[in-house]
Amino acid sequence: MPKSAKYEENEIKLRRLEEVFTGLQNNEEKKFNMLKAEINQIKSLHEQNKASREKLFESNFNDLAVLEAKIEGLITQNANV
Repeated sequence: MPKSAKYEENEIKLRRLEEVFTGLQNNEEKKFNMLKAEINQIKSLHEQNKASREKLFESNFNDLAVLEAKIEGLITQNANV
């Protein structure tokens, strides 16, 4: 086999490998981007849940403060009777 034919054969093999590699690289990039988007979505949901829990805690704390004030008022009323 002449050198030029062997060179062309190797060039063709190299181009095929580059195409396969490029395809694999594109697939991996797509997978990475999908995972990144899912992670960002999970982070967002976590932050929303955290904010909801904090709001609920604050609401419960305020409700307890109101109840405490009512109880203190009742105790004061009963002490004055």
